[in-house]
Amino acid sequence: MLNITKNTRVYIICMPNFATGGTELLHQIGFELLKRGIDVKMYYIFSEKMKGSPVPERFAKYKVPFVDNILDQEDNVIIIPEIYTNYYNSFSNIQKIIWWMSVDNYYKSLKDQKQKYYKNKLKSLVNMVFNKKVLNAEKYLGKKYLMGQNKLTSINLVQSKYAYEFLSEKGFENIFYLSDYINDDYFEELDDFEIIGRNNVVVYNPAKGKKFTEELIRQGKDISFVPIQDMTVEEVKKLLQTSKVYIDFGNHPGKDRMPREAALCGCCIITGLDGAAQYFEDIPIDQIYKYKATQENIPVILDLIRECFANYQERLHDFDSYRLDITGQKNKFQKEIDYLFNSTNK
Repeated sequence: MLNITKNTRVYIICMPNFATGGTELLHQIGFELLKRGIDVKMYYIFSEKMKGSPVPERFAKYKVPFVDNILDQEDNVIIIPEIYTNYYNSFSNIQKIIWWMSVDNYYKSLKDQKQKYYKNKLKSLVNMVFNKKVLNAEKYLGKKYLMGQNKLTSINLVQSKYAYEFLSEKGFENIFYLSDYINDDYFEELDDFEIIGRNNVVVYNPAKGKKFTEELIRQGKDISFVPIQDMTVEEVKKLLQTSKVYIDFGNHPGKDRMPREAALCGCCIITGLDGAAQYFEDIPIDQIYKYKATQENIPVILDLIRECFANYQERLHDFDSYRLDITGQKNKFQKEIDYLFNSTNK
């Protein structure tokens, strides 16, 4: 386990000025550690190349300070998102945590890193950031993290059952859960979202499961599908609060936020079975609302959508336990932090 002392500083690696569910989660853990009296700093990679503050405007409320260098000392801790495991071997003394907020994005990052390296950009970047000579690609490409002693000596945090199973199959040790929670703003609507007067609309993310969703739309000509596209956060909330169904047949690299946000806004949820969606622990909804994205399932899925439209109030109760689970996730997140960053040694 971690050695947290009165001198410990926790660094969190994050992309600058980039607001996503993942980057918000990094700021949320920083906020929770600050509340516990732990010295924590964001370290925004590439921030030296940008003008202005690296802190996304949406996350300024978390008030986590940032630094432009990392002290590689035994008392300190560094939290590295899975997409930045290429930084792992850049430090020798600091206590290292890899936070697996996704699985699929890890492999995507490997591809990106390899391309950057062979374009000779990664070498100059690492030299600049860490002032270290790069001898070869393998030292800095994140794939090396899955090999050798790294997977036995570091602490690996997982956001999902999907990630837990992935690491277990790869022979990792020291695996602990640190999940996440939905922004408090969504809980304002939980007790009083409108049931009467909702639109017979299916909301979807056009960036996920594009080909299959397009086929659903083509065959379901009597159904209104509305994409989440070019909308503000408030516009997305309003759309979810006035619609009856949310679908997601894309990849689920981790325990995705959008299905949870849609559920809190009063939508019935229908998903595929890719990635984390295959696990009840990650999307705890009845199996009748989960289908493989195959041609033969399209008529069944369309009929289920129509059923949710026609009997919305009845179907909505099928997601009561899911919404209850979501409401407890912040408390669970806080307890997991208390366990991992036990400060009794301070």
